[in-house]
Amino acid sequence: MSSCSSSYINKTTTTTTLNGEPSNFDLTGKDRQPLVYPARLCDNHREIAARYLSALDPEQRQPVLDELEGRLRAEAKGMTPVYDAISFLHSLCERMRHGKFQPNLGITVDDERRERKASDSGVPALKVSQPSRQTDAQRQQRRAVIQTEIANMRKLLGRREPTEKQGLGNES
Repeated sequence: MSSCSSSYINKTTTTTTLNGEPSNFDLTGKDRQPLVYPARLCDNHREIAARYLSALDPEQRQPVLDELEGRLRAEAKGMTPVYDAISFLHSLCERMRHGKFQPNLGITVDDERRERKASDSGVPALKVSQPSRQTDAQRQQRRAVIQTEIANMRKLLGRREPTEKQGLGNES
């Protein structure tokens, strides 16, 4: 009976995180900050997650992880459980890659992390409005829909459309 062994099977590469714990996850986010993975992901899942995240730009990685964490937290508030967190993460990454990602549940996660970081440093957290994550095309499309809805409301109310001189805000 013969046996074969491959050295790559047992080969591990580790780096050290800021808190001194070993890590196989050397991806970073915006400004080369270490990524904060959801606590519910085990090391094997984090490795797979890192592979999916590597296809994204660094500034896109943490928002995706935050959205996953937010979704996992929502289970405690009655949302349907996520049975396959890695598949869910993969779908978030795909949405990000195709420009269809809209942060929702991850916004609170990001805000909490910023507040913790500020309280750890002793500096009060500033609420900074984040720039819109919409593209110009999305913004124009949204504006066209809004203008159509306003026109429909005017018709229902028996109002006439404003002339270009009057503008939208100068009605009598």
